[in-house]
Amino acid sequence: MPVQLILAIDLGTDMLPAIALGVENGEEGIMKRPPRARDEKLLTPQVLLTAYGLKGPIEALAGFFCYFAVLFEGGWKFGEQLANNNPLYMQAITAFFSAVIICQIANVFASRTRFQSVFTMGLFSNRMILLGIASELLILAFIIWNPFANLIFNTSPLDLRYVLLAVPFAIFLLGIDELRKYLLRKNVSLAARFLKW
Repeated sequence: MPVQLILAIDLGTDMLPAIALGVENGEEGIMKRPPRARDEKLLTPQVLLTAYGLKGPIEALAGFFCYFAVLFEGGWKFGEQLANNNPLYMQAITAFFSAVIICQIANVFASRTRFQSVFTMGLFSNRMILLGIASELLILAFIIWNPFANLIFNTSPLDLRYVLLAVPFAIFLLGIDELRKYLLRKNVSLAARFLKW
């Protein structure tokens, strides 16, 4: 993926939703939980497992699925080399980028709570998150379908159906995180040990 698209994710699409998480209301019963240990690090094994062992692979799978869907439907054969400025390659990269953004929308909903189901809080209760998601989708549309943005980001206009291919992966990501939270609430020992973050 071009550096410009990585920066677009980090500095563009993810910024407003991340800020919106800062104004999220506290979870129910948060004051009844014991405090974290003083020496607990910010990046715990549980956080790393959730990010890189659970959510990250789902996003990567979504990205590669959309990427190869564009390539194969465009007539590409496995092993064939495509130049960076090949329109089919640019469309495939655009599809990968789109899949990451779509999954990040699910991730932002999942990140609203640590233990409580996000559905008990109401998916639409934090208007700032909704504004952040709207900004993500606007930036995504701009990068996909604006000719000037296509030049800057080395992207190419893409059929909407390729963007929508990522939606089942996003739903799966949210569902897996809801299952993780459910197991933590039920205090299943294995879940409490490995999936807490």
